[in-house]
Amino acid sequence: MHHTIRRAAIALLCAASMPASTANAESPATPAPRIVHVATVHLDGNTGIRGSGGHPPEAFPESTLPAGGGLALTPPGEDGAWRVRMFAFVPSEIVAVQGERLRLVFVGVQGPSHRIRVGDGEPQRLLRGATLAVDVDTSRPGRIDFESIDRAPSMRGSVLVVAAD
Repeated sequence: MHHTIRRAAIALLCAASMPASTANAESPATPAPRIVHVATVHLDGNTGIRGSGGHPPEAFPESTLPAGGGLALTPPGEDGAWRVRMFAFVPSEIVAVQGERLRLVFVGVQGPSHRIRVGDGEPQRLLRGATLAVDVDTSRPGRIDFESIDRAPSMRGSVLVVAAD
C-alpha cells in the first residue's frame, strides 16, 4: 500500500510540472490557465518500542506536537507499535509569473475532508476523492498562501508570484 501511495504522489508531482494542454482552453482568444494539481497527503512514521525485523526499538516521545490537527502521535498499543503522522500539500510551493493564468486543483487523497483557504478567500470544503479548483490572482507580485484550516500547522503552502520581465 505504501508503494501505491508513493506512486500516486510521484504521478501527481509529474502532472503538476507539465504545462496545461490547449484542450483546457476556455475560448480560442483566452489562453488556457496553467493547472497545478495539489494533493492532500499524510506521511506516516511507523515504529515500535519493541522493534521489529531489522528495525531497532524506538522510545515513544515524551514531548507533544503542536495542536491543530496536522500533526498526530498515536501511542503504543499492546503490540508496542506507535506512529507519527503529518498532513501536507504536494506540491506545497508553486511559482507563477505575474499576469499568468493559474488554477490550483486540490485533490482530496488522504484525510476525509479539508477546509481549504487560498489567500484571503473563504474556506471551501474538499472531500476525499473529489477536486476543488481555485483560480489564483497573479496580477501583483508577492506571496499567496493556502492552507487546510483543519490541519494546522503543517498543511500549508504558497504561490510565489514573481514580476514579469
